[in-house]
Amino acid sequence: MEIKLSYQEISNIIEKYVGYSLSLSYVGPQTVHVRYKIIGIDLTIEGIEESNIDIEYNGTVGIPLIVRGAILMVKNRPIGKLIEPLDDKRVRLCLRENEKVRAIFDHVNLESIRFDEPCAFVNVSVKS
Repeated sequence: MEIKLSYQEISNIIEKYVGYSLSLSYVGPQTVHVRYKIIGIDLTIEGIEESNIDIEYNGTVGIPLIVRGAILMVKNRPIGKLIEPLDDKRVRLCLRENEKVRAIFDHVNLESIRFDEPCAFVNVSVKS
């Protein structure tokens, strides 16, 4: 099953649950550019294993420091459980750490995520 989400829909979801308004735009099939105020960063999907998504990030000088600071800021919030730093340019999103999202992954497998000009496509398969 393919789920199509516009970048605005993704931004609205993030703002609703995290409280930050982000701007997203297409870079390539595995990469999206995310902007928060004056800071921009490219996020590339490196791999998906079960409900974990490994993401590499690139941006201007200082981005690793900013990302580490942002992770520390949300560490004690519910969203903080979802983010696991891997190294200076990679993080893992552990989606099953969220109770509501875990309920979804009890029924579906996350197969892939790809980006296109107008939106992102999330492919899932129903567990049998």
